[in-house]
Amino acid sequence: MTNSEETTLPPSAISDAAEIVGHSYVGVAAGPARVAIVCAKFNGAITTRLLHGALAGLRDHAVDMTDVEVAWVPAPSSCPWPPPSFCGPGPMTP
Repeated sequence: MTNSEETTLPPSAISDAAEIVGHSYVGVAAGPARVAIVCAKFNGAITTRLLHGALAGLRDHAVDMTDVEVAWVPAPSSCPWPPPSFCGPGPMTP
């Protein structure tokens, strides 16, 4: 069992994430979002639950679900990161 001190967000977590991803927001992010989620068919029962959790989190933060695209790949290793077709303007094409 863990206590709340062990699960508290470390002070550097937000800035650490910002160094890894394009944006790391504190508070409420404004404006439209363009989201791509890549799921593996391998271990599909697990990835489906992860997908539903990710979509629930996006809905909780008022992301328009029409701006979310999901691509299914055979296995995690079969998708280069980031998927080249997701890295430009216009519709994402897996």
